Amino acid sequence: MEIFDDEFEPNDNHIRVIFGLLRDITEEERAFLLSFMESLLSFKPSIDYRVEYVEVANELEFDYPEEKGFVQLVNQVNSLFDVTIQITDYSSFNNLIQN
Repeated sequence: MEIFDDEFEPNDNHIRVIFGLLRDITEEERAFLLSFMESLLSFKPSIDYRVEYVEVANELEFDYPEEKGFVQLVNQVNSLFDVTIQITDYSSFNNLIQN
């Protein structure tokens, strides 16, 4: 399922949000996820976003907190969701998680 305006014209602040789901979710859970995501994005002015729900077979596992673990995680996300996330400084993950 995608929530996307048919006449959508993206600006420079286009964000693709992908929820990987291990099971079907209720409408209440879906509303909670959307509310949570919107609260994260609400601080950015003038953004456009698309929300996708993707079924996944297994939880993502990685060797935390080692840098190679974050590389594994990014590689899994890229493969699973057909995206091309690139991170050059994995130490920022440690800073984010510790805060």
